[in-house]
Amino acid sequence: MKSTDLQIGNLLNNEKLLYLLLISISAAFSVANIQGSVINRDAIVYLSTAEAFLQGGLSATLQIYGWPAYAILGALLSKTLNISIENSFYLINSIFYAVIPAVFLKLYTTATNNRHGLLIAALASLLLPAFNGYREMIIRDVGYWLFSLFALLYFFQFIRTQKTSHALQWQLAIAAAFMFRSEAIAWIIGLPLCLFWVGNFTLSARLKSWLTCTSIYICALIAACVFLLINDAALETLLKKIPSTEAFTNSLYSLKTAQENMATYVLNPFSKEYAPFILNVGLIAHLIHTLLLAVSWPYLVFTFIAIRKNANIEWTDENKIALWAIAINLAMLTTFVLAQQFMIERYTVLTALLILLLISQPISDWAESIWPNASAWIKYGLVFIAIVLMVDIVTTKNPPPTNLISAGEWLKQNTTPYTPVALSDNRLLHYSGRLREGVTCLIDRDLRISLASTDKLKAYAYLVIQTKQKSLQQDTMHLVQEGVFHEIKTFKRGESVTVIFKNETPQIEQVVSCNPYR
Repeated sequence: MKSTDLQIGNLLNNEKLLYLLLISISAAFSVANIQGSVINRDAIVYLSTAEAFLQGGLSATLQIYGWPAYAILGALLSKTLNISIENSFYLINSIFYAVIPAVFLKLYTTATNNRHGLLIAALASLLLPAFNGYREMIIRDVGYWLFSLFALLYFFQFIRTQKTSHALQWQLAIAAAFMFRSEAIAWIIGLPLCLFWVGNFTLSARLKSWLTCTSIYICALIAACVFLLINDAALETLLKKIPSTEAFTNSLYSLKTAQENMATYVLNPFSKEYAPFILNVGLIAHLIHTLLLAVSWPYLVFTFIAIRKNANIEWTDENKIALWAIAINLAMLTTFVLAQQFMIERYTVLTALLILLLISQPISDWAESIWPNASAWIKYGLVFIAIVLMVDIVTTKNPPPTNLISAGEWLKQNTTPYTPVALSDNRLLHYSGRLREGVTCLIDRDLRISLASTDKLKAYAYLVIQTKQKSLQQDTMHLVQEGVFHEIKTFKRGESVTVIFKNETPQIEQVVSCNPYR
């Protein structure tokens, strides 16, 4: 029995096997989540941009979306493998999701000298709820997370070796992350600055390291400046593309308006002067709460217990760099939440993964101290429990609103592309085949249909309302009262309801197609 335990223990502490296990489980989990799923609303932007690229090239793509790298990647993969654009995006994200836990484990082994807690660290990233919450979605964020982690890994390696090859890999990886999300610019500028903090180097050595790991960007910046100086047309185009101060002014105005509303409608007269302070504190508290939820309370509890048991973070140079990266992300998130006055968990996932990288170290040490000579079957059982938990997540999640697919298929079969149709959910554009053609108008998905808006919709032959069962009567009451539209078809899936209304006398001459994805 002991020899069997030893064999299994050796397998579970084998890095290559763990990488293979992580990639396999994560890929299988993604496939399971995608089965029977319905695209998210953000996906329409990428689908339409990809189709525009295939039909009209880069110029047509930029007319729809100004950051098209993810969409172009999906379009090229679709053309290469001869699969639908939707499936190409699912394939890309599944591959990215499969690799991220393996990169996380490599970061862990690079940042710490502990080789006994590999299994705990591997499972930590694999089971992070915030990380797993977007597997069935078509979003560019997954590529941003993956290449940011790759960039951090190569930066770790550069700190250790000072090799130019690792500096080049870091710059290429963070450039790839930048192609997915512009927020990577903060790492491009900010992460190399930690070279003036970590390690025991002279100032000249630190400056040399900084120049080495920013060389590509410095050369690119110089080349761009020279090109603009000798090309007046390009300079003029660039100046037109640079955002004006209007966006910043609008953010400040929005924040001031929110402060005034709070002072007028919420606070008593004696507290009005504290409105800016209260609002800003509330927004930051909202950010902290969202980030803590992303990290997950069980991990935080385990970390607290581990630190109480003297299992602390080993502050290697790599861990200091990870802490620096967390600080950069927190600065970005704080700026965003104060400017936009909202925060969602998806924006905090990369920061949560970086925090998990640090806290998984004391958790692993604490777990190893509990059973230093534990049977390998216990560790094998942890893997089994992890798989069961992931299966449970898939089987117990809310059913996807497949009624949207049914409604889209009905429209495709019972209308022509140029039958004027108004839709309350942009996903219906994809499922009804109207993404790139047809007379279609989108109305705000949160719009409560009023008498005024009903008058504007009289021009359309069909109106499709996507809503919740409990909101159905409120959303469609005025349509029925007006007598212009009458219900002809209803599709239900759980609490999700899609209702198709028909107008027997559409005022077609007043129809205006307002599809923003063309």
